[in-house]
Amino acid sequence: MWSTDPAFAVKLSVNERRFPARCAGGTPDVRATIGLTFDHREAAPFLRRAVAVQRALDEACAQPPREPIAQDTSNPAHALSVAFLSGLPRTVDDEDHASAQSERSEMEMPHPDPGCGLVVAAHAEDDDLEIKFEQARETDAELSVDGIAGATRRLLEDLTTREEAWRCTQAENGFRLLPDAQAQRRVQVNATAAPLPEGFLFSGFLRQLHLDRDAPAVIAPERVLTYGELYSQACALAHELRALAVGPNELVAILMPKGWEQIAAAIGIQLAGAAYLPLDVDLPSERVRFLLEHGEACAIVTTASHRGSGQVPSCRPVIEIDRLEPAPVGDAPPVVKLSANDLAYVIFTSGSTGTPKGVMIDHQGAWNTVVDINNRFGVTSSDRVLALSRLSFDLSAYDIFGLLAAGGTIVIPDAKRVNDPAHWAELRRRHGITIWNSVPALMQLFTEFASSRREIVGDSLRLVLMSGDWIPISLPEQIRRVMPRGEIVSLGGATEASIWSILYPIREVDPAWTSVPYGRPMLNQTFQVLHPNLAPCPDGVAGELYIGGVGLARGYWKDPEKTAAQFVTHPHTGERLYRTGDLGRHRPDVEIEFLGREDFQVKIHGFRIELGEVEAPLAAHPDVRRAVIVAKGTVATGRHLVAYVAPVDGVIPDQIRCATSYRNVCRNT
Repeated sequence: MWSTDPAFAVKLSVNERRFPARCAGGTPDVRATIGLTFDHREAAPFLRRAVAVQRALDEACAQPPREPIAQDTSNPAHALSVAFLSGLPRTVDDEDHASAQSERSEMEMPHPDPGCGLVVAAHAEDDDLEIKFEQARETDAELSVDGIAGATRRLLEDLTTREEAWRCTQAENGFRLLPDAQAQRRVQVNATAAPLPEGFLFSGFLRQLHLDRDAPAVIAPERVLTYGELYSQACALAHELRALAVGPNELVAILMPKGWEQIAAAIGIQLAGAAYLPLDVDLPSERVRFLLEHGEACAIVTTASHRGSGQVPSCRPVIEIDRLEPAPVGDAPPVVKLSANDLAYVIFTSGSTGTPKGVMIDHQGAWNTVVDINNRFGVTSSDRVLALSRLSFDLSAYDIFGLLAAGGTIVIPDAKRVNDPAHWAELRRRHGITIWNSVPALMQLFTEFASSRREIVGDSLRLVLMSGDWIPISLPEQIRRVMPRGEIVSLGGATEASIWSILYPIREVDPAWTSVPYGRPMLNQTFQVLHPNLAPCPDGVAGELYIGGVGLARGYWKDPEKTAAQFVTHPHTGERLYRTGDLGRHRPDVEIEFLGREDFQVKIHGFRIELGEVEAPLAAHPDVRRAVIVAKGTVATGRHLVAYVAPVDGVIPDQIRCATSYRNVCRNT
């Protein structure tokens, strides 16, 4: 339970006089160190694992002495070295048992290697077994010696009183061995069940439409749309799509620059019963064609100006939304038989094999997240959000459907100045932005810009939502200098779990923190830290983060194998879970702490990037023998990708040489 990796090593200190193979030519009263390695990745019953351990011990004792095992302290947050001092007889009739008993009163906890984190000593006398635990050094893992000792005692009691305990797997034992107080806290923190909100992702928009058609829904650089005008544009698109026989669980691509048209398109596609597939305009044309083919898009929605750019392929029916005649006032959307479990949108994320994965999000999961955020933070018709995220980044789903569900207003930056903090500051002053929703890097850029001008922005900006990447420890204080009254919230989760699943309101920052806590799960969602065998990890022990609840995606578009690999059913609870691939651990205060990735996926500016997806096209180049991509830099200095290329003839091709960033790599392949 206290090992992040089910394959691990233990140092065993033994008395050499009990093992003749180790005593030849040496002093019989010294202790020797045996190194044992274990691999418990297979879900085997305890009895089989115990027999395997005994066999490994016997084989190790029969070998001549070896060099001591070196302790790897390169990752102290995840690694813990354990030394075991054995004063136990090998067998019940061990002739040295009496001698071992006489030593008992004189034996003390050993002085372990400097890298050792935990020392365990076991002694037997008559029918009594005594086991001592001692934390030998401070560790980043917040090691709970009491928890380990309690679990050991409970396991031994189970083995002596419950015959079935010998047949239990690691996961089954793990649920029983988790300290009671910790188990109760986990149940309480994941007790998030609440009535599910009825409706679809667009239901809130329709409700606000009937309340006030003339309220501003979207403020774009070139025009302002009221709720009524936005609905008319969306409704006109919905009728066009229904004329093409587009229906539930089919995809319609949105391919256009950032603007009000994207919002009308997303709503119109859903009113037609379909799901929207957002495509970035700066994607390579090959990538666009692949996503259209793989997504089996029924149509492409774009603008007249972007269609004229030549980037929009003609392989699908194309609708120019800005040339549609708006639907008359009072016109009803097409009649569609739609279920809350039907798809709302599909977002393609980076894939480890070079093939992107289409995450299928239904209406119920996304609508649950939107309603939770709006209720939790009191979002109303007086709120306005600065919509910085791309449509293909799921933070945009909240910008659109969250604000429109509350009767608020979406402020869209100029597409050519979307990364300009001076432009953001101007929009904040002009339109009274109240909600900020972005990756931390953009908030940091805005804060530094405001600080350099000694500008206080807290008069209007009341809520800062940050997610998608690490939040620097210093950032919350920087934010408060320019917006003293703003509420700062860290959110997390995965595209596969409907925008967000966990959050943490950032108030006082503890100087001892190494990162901002991940927090606690949101309504109708669960967040767990699990061992590879799916047993719960005790406090302070790193494990993989699993998300459960109503927000889980239906899976990956047309990819049952990847779906089965990432969306699993817990064998003990029966709960459907998503394997995030992220590492985390429970702190003693129940909050979850995020520790990073366990695979080759990285996050840069909030975008999840599988390094394999960038490596694959580079390695496929005829002049490249091998390519390796690594992430460099820190949150503070800026994260970027670096490509190491081994050319076939020793000369790097020019088009590979210029691929110095993820975006360039994509363009050139």
